Amino acid sequence: MGKEYRTDWKAPPSNCEAYEAEWGYADGLTDDIARFAKEHGFQIKYLDYVHPEDASPLVADVYRQRNEQLRRPTDSILVESFVVMEPWLAIRYSLTPFWAVFSIKPSLERLREYLKACHGAFRNGFMILFCSGVNSVGLAGVDEWKGLLDSHFPRKERNLLLGVDESVFPKDFGVPVRYQPELAKAVGEEAQYVMPPSLGLAELERYMAQNSDHYKVHYKA
Repeated sequence: MGKEYRTDWKAPPSNCEAYEAEWGYADGLTDDIARFAKEHGFQIKYLDYVHPEDASPLVADVYRQRNEQLRRPTDSILVESFVVMEPWLAIRYSLTPFWAVFSIKPSLERLREYLKACHGAFRNGFMILFCSGVNSVGLAGVDEWKGLLDSHFPRKERNLLLGVDESVFPKDFGVPVRYQPELAKAVGEEAQYVMPPSLGLAELERYMAQNSDHYKVHYKA
């Protein structure tokens, strides 16, 4: 007997607005933050955005510029998703980090928009997909993610979907064990650098002051 699966979800109309515990921010926290800052001599800085992925292009471009300033390669991107990410290794391997909220079609389209906006700046694309274990509504399949890589990078032998057993995606729970050594192998020893000094807040502030109109992120000091 064949099985039927939903391909979309028609949610009922909402009857209220509430803060989401994982991503949201409650305005009621502001007074406590302001009071604490005043008592202890801290300055409050605001970074506001609507969707979790709105900050991804900003973070990617900041680190791409940083690598350029360090005279390191800037032509490789590492696409991470949900909790499956390697910020430390991305810096050490001189990879531009781009975070996707989940392995879903809207995240795929946001990545597509970013790559298009970069006008061929990347030669290599490495990707780590989070496996939820469920063929959920809106999930983007492995072929869709690979197709995006193949359409943007000329050196297809270096376009790698790291740690994912494509035959069982999204039910591959071995990804967290496999992707790290596969990433190290993919970039090679020649692309592993000494960790640079930490990126300072002042550098981010300068970048935002010069480029704030390019992102869906509002920064205020």
